Amino acid sequence: MKKIIIAVTVVLVFLVALFGPFNVYHYVSAEEIVKRTSFVFEMIYEGDNWEVTEVEYLGRQTYYVKMQNEDTYIIQINGNKYHLEVDVYSGGQSYGVFLEYL
Repeated sequence: MKKIIIAVTVVLVFLVALFGPFNVYHYVSAEEIVKRTSFVFEMIYEGDNWEVTEVEYLGRQTYYVKMQNEDTYIIQINGNKYHLEVDVYSGGQSYGVFLEYL
């Protein structure tokens, strides 16, 4: 009985880590996920150097992003296979982009 409880606990901890608010997938691949939404930075910087140098996953699909020019942003990415919504916050300003896939 003790082994069953331990096994169930391990499975539950693994599932929470994988799918919970602090998703392990997002933590491991944070930089790749943010770079997929780089079109937002192209709109903000309009051709300036906007290379992402540091990405940190904060939880609930929210990322801290530091750029090469020392600007910092908080990015929240929401979406599914039909649409993508990206909200970018920095210094009291916010930028929002909504894309709908056809």
